[in-house]
Amino acid sequence: HWGWGLVLLYILQGLGRGVYESTNKGIFADFFPGPLSPGAFGNCMMQSTAAFTICFLLSGDFAAELVWVVLVLSSCTAPALGLAQLLKSRQSKE
Repeated sequence: HWGWGLVLLYILQGLGRGVYESTNKGIFADFFPGPLSPGAFGNCMMQSTAAFTICFLLSGDFAAELVWVVLVLSSCTAPALGLAQLLKSRQSKE
């Protein structure tokens, strides 16, 4: 039934995942250089896995509400990154 639509869906998902993974890992590497990186990447993996698990477990009963939760939290990403950069620049000046 899906035909080429399913192929396109997998291609788009792969492209989106590739952009997310590379950008996410690059930001973590910038913020946690050298000896801090193993712990930071471990923490990143734990947070990602926990979020995917929670979304999967709640998707059956709370699908409509979960969409809004994900939308609100994802919209906080850019301001949180800006705040993190500001705090890091203040910390490096000290």
